[in-house]
Amino acid sequence: MDELQQKVVDAVDEDFLVKTTMELVDIPSPTGYEENAARYMHAKYEEAGFEAHLQKVAEGRYNAVGISPGTGGGYSLMFNGHLDTSYSGEEPELTQPGYKNKAIRDGDWIIGNGAANMKSADVSYLGAAKALQDAGVKLKGDIVLASVAGEIEKNRIDQYQDVLYDGYGVGTRHLISHGYLTDFCILGEPTGMQVAPWHGGTIWFKVITRGSMGHTCYGHYTASAIERMERVQAAIRKWIPEYRERNEFLGERPHVNVAAIEGGWPYRCARSPIECRLYVDVRLVPGQTIQDVQAEFKGVIERVNEEHPDIGAKVEVFSSHPPSGIPVDSLPSLAMINAHEEIVGEKPNIIVKTSYLDAAHMNRYGVQTITYGLAGRTFNADYGWNADIGEHIHVDALVDTTKIFALAALDLCAREREETAIAPDPYANLPQPGQIEALGSGRITALGS
Repeated sequence: MDELQQKVVDAVDEDFLVKTTMELVDIPSPTGYEENAARYMHAKYEEAGFEAHLQKVAEGRYNAVGISPGTGGGYSLMFNGHLDTSYSGEEPELTQPGYKNKAIRDGDWIIGNGAANMKSADVSYLGAAKALQDAGVKLKGDIVLASVAGEIEKNRIDQYQDVLYDGYGVGTRHLISHGYLTDFCILGEPTGMQVAPWHGGTIWFKVITRGSMGHTCYGHYTASAIERMERVQAAIRKWIPEYRERNEFLGERPHVNVAAIEGGWPYRCARSPIECRLYVDVRLVPGQTIQDVQAEFKGVIERVNEEHPDIGAKVEVFSSHPPSGIPVDSLPSLAMINAHEEIVGEKPNIIVKTSYLDAAHMNRYGVQTITYGLAGRTFNADYGWNADIGEHIHVDALVDTTKIFALAALDLCAREREETAIAPDPYANLPQPGQIEALGSGRITALGS
């Protein structure tokens, strides 16, 4: 580690990180209600002397953005983290302290709702940017700190239409489509301090079966939507291991979750169920496409209908997000690998993060995104969550990760920007000289020419 790197590392403030993380955990911010947490982060950006912005996403929903401007000519870097929590903190079934909106310091652990996923990362970003500033570092490229709304895997469907169900990247999509674009992004989702250049995708399916009205007393319950759905479920469960066996990326296989079922009238059990709805989460690994998996799942349902004409099941997609990734030898990947080795003393594991991430949206905009976060580190293997505790992080991991973020930013934003080092937008491949002629096409002109 050189003298400047050491100066930056020494400027990381553990007390600030712990205090700020606990204060942010204390602010309830379930999906759809992120405003208070965003205003808190906005104030912290202002206190640190950064350009601070509140970006309204919808009523009661904001992104907080802090910018540390560079001197010019360098790569720009975004640190992106969501403010919404996986749980509201009010679920009666979730009594453990890690599900509650009250941070607890238990020795070297911070426990509380959102501590791991991912309020500690939002604070870690700020701590890293402050360390660079306090060390007097002048970077060529801008650093953008983005604390965003609505990342948690939720989607409106049927009667669930409140903003509480409006997640899956609404904040990041709003952020990058309204001007906040950088060359690179570090996404601090929980990885246990492992580098994840790739992440998985997901499709949510809704399957519907219909029955006919019947009355228990008269035995009119043979055409049951629920009984028909039982046969559909059986076919899906038979398909799952086949699907997983055929798809693999670096040892990871896609999971499938038969997640929810609704049908009949619970308040009127004297009537046979007229409609039944099944909801299924199908995951994808890098290399798979949304279109192919949609067609495959719909094919499963079509075969059920062919084998059992009475079922007549229908299927629709109500959420889809593709897998994504960047080269393992890209600049942001290497920056994280090298920074980790400087602080931890050994190279990190390179993994596939199987869950959906907001990187799906940023990579599509040409923002090369690398995922690396704290959570459990080597203290446990559950990425900062387990059923007995809820969410938790280790203070040592919080401090070390902040140092790693600072060194990665120092590496990337001190460089002279070279466009050739940035991966092009995969959807902007322009025809090369000779391609059009080779296809035997006729005269091609621009509209209006």
